[in-house]
Amino acid sequence: MEKKERKTTETIEVVAKDFYGDNCIVDATVARQNKKRKPEGYVEIYDVTDKGKQLVGKSNLVLYQGRETLAQMLVRINTIDEAGQPPLQPVAGNKDHFLCWFGLGQGAADTECNPGSGDVFAPEPPTNEDTELACPVMINTDASSADFHVINDPGYPGGNCQGTGGLYPATGGYKHPFDNVVFEEDILNDNRWIVLKISTIISDNDANGVLPQGQALNEAGLYTATSNAGGHAGPFALFAKVTFPTLLKDSSRRLQFVWYLFI
Repeated sequence: MEKKERKTTETIEVVAKDFYGDNCIVDATVARQNKKRKPEGYVEIYDVTDKGKQLVGKSNLVLYQGRETLAQMLVRINTIDEAGQPPLQPVAGNKDHFLCWFGLGQGAADTECNPGSGDVFAPEPPTNEDTELACPVMINTDASSADFHVINDPGYPGGNCQGTGGLYPATGGYKHPFDNVVFEEDILNDNRWIVLKISTIISDNDANGVLPQGQALNEAGLYTATSNAGGHAGPFALFAKVTFPTLLKDSSRRLQFVWYLFI
């Protein structure tokens, strides 16, 4: 009897990987110069009242939480409640989020809110593990804002920043919508990136606090959520964070925050 040769089936596995870094989605600008990019970004702050004078220009940090949210957004799969997905840290279920809100805080330096945490001219830098601003501040009561809180309610984002003597307004919104989003070509880098420029105006009625000298500001962030409708209650996820030398904001001052995202 003739012996038949056994045939085997060969399986070839092809693995393709890309990384959040030099050749993928990046949040960065380095004075519009062509150089190595990493998961950082660049924020410019202008004093609109003083003829558009630039006050701050510095890098920010795209947080681990922001990168985890971005990964979920791209494939619409959560990293915690979908079958077979690993429990990444910090756990987040943000597959339906998109970038749509701006927040301010005063917890990165020594203020009435957060004494002793950093110098007013050298604030504590953000860390990759941050999931919220250190001390969010109320921006306004406008109907287009979101994340409304009463000062002593359980969800008050200021946490231990309430202080004494009525330092903070009782009720208001802690998230401001973007005022302008523009797509630009990255001409100076041979169009290597699509530049997403997000601008937010903090007007004369915004983020003034209740103290005579105005409200100290030294941190800001971009947030994701499932809606950009006014009055949205969340949840919100901090995507990127920047800290900067303390600025005093009162009704005589308007500020413009410009955030560059390179994609």
